[in-house]
Amino acid sequence: MACPPPPPAAAPTARAAADAARGGAGGGGLFGGRGGRGLGGFGSLGGPAAGGAAGVPSGPTRAEFDQAMDDLRDLLDRRGEAEQAQGEITVRWAYEVLAPVIAGAVLLGILLALG
Repeated sequence: MACPPPPPAAAPTARAAADAARGGAGGGGLFGGRGGRGLGGFGSLGGPAAGGAAGVPSGPTRAEFDQAMDDLRDLLDRRGEAEQAQGEITVRWAYEVLAPVIAGAVLLGILLALG
């Protein structure tokens, strides 16, 4: 028995042509759904069909914070016993932190004095 021939391909719509011209990042609406640009104008993190790099694995995506914590734990495992890693922890104030704290304290004092 022979299989029936496949149905003829439908003519591409204007939306499909526009999506192909943008590199296949179509659909999605407001929030970007399946590879669209979404709010903020960022594409999705996916394979080549979603506009991502060809070498990106299509497995589950991990949060940046989880990846950063894994990197820090790995660094601790590798360098925790090194001579440079030993000793006391020192904390220094930077003007980027100290200036807003002082400005906030002055404004709080003014608000409390006027209130």
